[in-house]
Amino acid sequence: MTRSALPIVTDPDFDIHTSWVVRAAPRELSDVVLDPDALEHWCPRVFLNVDIVDRGAADGLGMTVRAFTKGWLPHSFHFITRINDLEPHQYMRLDVQGDFEGYATFELKPDGERTRIDVRWRVNSHHPYIKYIARLLRPVFVWNHTWAMRAGARAMQREVDRRRAKRNVFDARRPTFPHNVPVLREALRLRSAPAQWRHD
Repeated sequence: MTRSALPIVTDPDFDIHTSWVVRAAPRELSDVVLDPDALEHWCPRVFLNVDIVDRGAADGLGMTVRAFTKGWLPHSFHFITRINDLEPHQYMRLDVQGDFEGYATFELKPDGERTRIDVRWRVNSHHPYIKYIARLLRPVFVWNHTWAMRAGARAMQREVDRRRAKRNVFDARRPTFPHNVPVLREALRLRSAPAQWRHD
């Protein structure tokens, strides 16, 4: 399969590369990632809420979700992602719109009993507050993104282990303040403007 050309993101606010290593086969990781119903349960520190817009094809191509997410810092994000390019168990490209506009790519590289996941996040920020200071405070926001990636990698490892052990209980983790307070979390979730949740 030939990968499609990457979308053009002119002069992005963020072009971040991270790598994870998970003790799992690529197919196991695909099973985890392509199960959006479970995402906010196995990675609740980062994914506060996930709504499925379109489940896409059987292999995941076209899957579209609305996500409400955060890192360590107190702000949170709303965006829609759609899988627009996919090589099963090898490569995935998510196109993003909402508080971020751009794309993310995930490339799986097996190495024995482990798999390395190379991630590229190339986006512009349209967050109501962050967009005005994204470049000024870029190192801070890159650190926050990297924290979220590390939290996601650890959560993914726990989820692979949970599925292997056939446990029915997720390993409960809480997001950082203020989203660990239920009433504040709901108020912040409702910040989203209708345009940010629209899917064309």
